[in-house]
Amino acid sequence: MISIIIPVYNKSEYIETTLNSLKNQSFNEWECIIIDDNSSDSSLDKIHSYLQSDLRFKIIKNDVNRGACYCRNQGIKLASGKYIMFLDADDYISNNCLKNRVSKFKELTDIDFLVFPSGTFKKSIGDSSMIWNNFKGNHLNRFLAHDLPWVICSVIWQKSFLKKIQGFDETFPRLQDVELHVKALKCNNINYTVFSESNPDSFYRIDRN
Repeated sequence: MISIIIPVYNKSEYIETTLNSLKNQSFNEWECIIIDDNSSDSSLDKIHSYLQSDLRFKIIKNDVNRGACYCRNQGIKLASGKYIMFLDADDYISNNCLKNRVSKFKELTDIDFLVFPSGTFKKSIGDSSMIWNNFKGNHLNRFLAHDLPWVICSVIWQKSFLKKIQGFDETFPRLQDVELHVKALKCNNINYTVFSESNPDSFYRIDRN
C-alpha cells in the first residue's frame, strides 16, 4: 500500500530509532526501502537485524556515495506501493502515522499528495516545541522565499505523481526537498490537501551532527 524510502549515510547513532518507529506502526501494509549510500560506520550492521526479522525491510547498497537525491530516486523506481513517503535516517513517525495518512488518501479522489504537520525533536520526542503546521499563504511563493511551510517527512505522495515530475534533481547537493516541492507546486492542475489542524505524526530531528 505504501513504500517508505530512507537514504542512509553514516547514521548508525539514529537509524534504529527511525526503523523502530516503522516496526511499531498500527498499519501493516507497508514496505521500507533503505538505500545505504556507502556508509563507513556501523549503519549496515544495525540495519541487517531488521532485514532478518521483518521481510518488509529491504536494502540497496551503493558501491560509491551518490547523494540523497540519487538514493531517493532509486527507491521510487523500486517501490511497489501505491503511495510513497520519504524519511531521513534520523526521523521518527508516531504509531498511527501511516494508518492516518493512508486513510485520508482513501477518502479523497484525484489527489497528488497530502501534507501533515511535522514536529521536531533533538534527543527525544517532546524536547522541542517547534512544529511545521503553518500552511497559510501561497505555498510556492513561500518555498521560493525559503519560508518553508513543511518538510519532506510531512508529505505522502501518489507514486504516479512522483514519477510524472521525475522525482528528485540529482544535481542538487542541498535544498533537495525544496526543489522537489517547488517542482510539484508548479505543475498545472496540481491537486493536494493540507491538514493544518492535525496533530504532528512525523518528527524531524534537529541535531548538530
